[in-house]
Amino acid sequence: MDNRWPSTPLERLRLAFVDELCKFEELRNDRIRAPFVDMAARLARVEPPGVTRSPRADLVFLTDALLPDDDPALVERGRVALIRTVRVYIGDDDAQLLDQRIEAAFTAPTDAPAPPTPVIDGIAREHRDAALLLLQDLGPRAHPHLRDQLLRELNLDLPRIPPDELFLYLLEFNAQPDGLPPAVVLMEFLAATVASPNAGSRLRDWSTRWARGHDPALLDALEIRRRAITERRPSKADTPRCLTVMVDPADDGSDEVFVRHWVNPVSGYWDPRPGQPERTTERELSSAVHRALGRAGDLWMDADPDAEDTGAVHVEFVVPHRLWGHDFAGIRTSVGGNPGKPISMRYFVHLRSLERMRLRDSEQWRLWRRRWQAHRSSPAVRSHNWRCDKEPCTVDEWHTRLAADDRICAVAVNGPALPGHGLEPLKLAVGQGVAVALWHSDPDPPEHVASQLLMTIGRPASQLPAAVKALRVAAATAGGSAGRGAAGGGATGGDATGGDAEARRAAAGVTGIGLMFDDPFRLVDCE
Repeated sequence: MDNRWPSTPLERLRLAFVDELCKFEELRNDRIRAPFVDMAARLARVEPPGVTRSPRADLVFLTDALLPDDDPALVERGRVALIRTVRVYIGDDDAQLLDQRIEAAFTAPTDAPAPPTPVIDGIAREHRDAALLLLQDLGPRAHPHLRDQLLRELNLDLPRIPPDELFLYLLEFNAQPDGLPPAVVLMEFLAATVASPNAGSRLRDWSTRWARGHDPALLDALEIRRRAITERRPSKADTPRCLTVMVDPADDGSDEVFVRHWVNPVSGYWDPRPGQPERTTERELSSAVHRALGRAGDLWMDADPDAEDTGAVHVEFVVPHRLWGHDFAGIRTSVGGNPGKPISMRYFVHLRSLERMRLRDSEQWRLWRRRWQAHRSSPAVRSHNWRCDKEPCTVDEWHTRLAADDRICAVAVNGPALPGHGLEPLKLAVGQGVAVALWHSDPDPPEHVASQLLMTIGRPASQLPAAVKALRVAAATAGGSAGRGAAGGGATGGDATGGDAEARRAAAGVTGIGLMFDDPFRLVDCE
């Protein structure tokens, strides 16, 4: 058997690009992969090869088109186009790392032999036994998405089995091009993701001992792989347990809507599980949401039966802009046959733009992702604010300011998301890539509301959904207390003066608050 690398630098370049691009989770999503392919082809000035349902096949066709055999200048243009497209759709750090790996593959000697790929029955019995003890201590649910992550890292078809069984299964496979066995890569993935730092250290110590005993030259490869896994490790805060509900009006003159939903069962990984679509009316929407929450609850319990994940659960509505004035946070679902509280009393509730999620425009995606990343990384959020009540700037002025300053990553609108009030500036903000916005339902708000909005929109991204929930709970509590006081008689009774009414409005805080929290890295197939 010929155990050599692909025989030419160009073949190695194509293979390296395909292998590295397949590791990006975003490119497994058809809605991202299609514009990615289009943009890369456009930058390289070639005809887009089209998109199938197979991510790897699509990337093979793309690299073949962008890296032709007959012209080194066209190869270099294709290489630059791919790196630039990764920078737009995935991020600067990933693009830089990809460039470094591709450069290493492209400059390797043409006649260099392949790295050793022995079948790893060379993992000594004592190492295998020690690994199995560590994995059995972790338990079968140590990493619910381990198999999915290893699929992307190893390009192997793997069964869904517990980590200790998966370790034994991987012993049958050849080492990776860097010389590391897949079973060792499994140990490194677990080390980076287990909840216990001590358990992670023990797993890494095992890998280090194996490399030192098997071939000390592999210690460098192990360290490189370890850093790459750590850099790609997702944050639980960035990807919460979530119910995503799409509400799409029928647009046939009726009040009917199409409702679809997806459940992300585990925080830290975006793996939305689709539910059954249904057609209902706006009036009956709460019943559809109730059914979706029931299914979501079952999936969350199955994924975390010991209730170890204490992070907040998000409920998000992907809806067209014209429905943003609807009080989705106020939807009530029945509990035991009794009317329940608004879902925003229990969950973090926010809206997302259906129009933007359906739009296949690379420039829009670039703006969206750039502003979202700026919002997540900034300790001091730069916002732009619209006053519906006092001498607002014109819509053109608002639009110009947003377009001219890409450091603006959030907006606050002191008014409702309705035509003639705050809807137009909100739509323009979406068009400029803004992913975070705050507004309220009062067309004539008390003076303190504007300052409350500004204070809230300035919160760091990790705190904003919780801060909005706190405002909603405070408004519901204060509003209920004010209502009971007025109805209870006494000196004021039912004949409250205008001043008393205004005081009650002020005490109720920000009512009907709306939040757009639209993560461009968590997408669903909303066609």
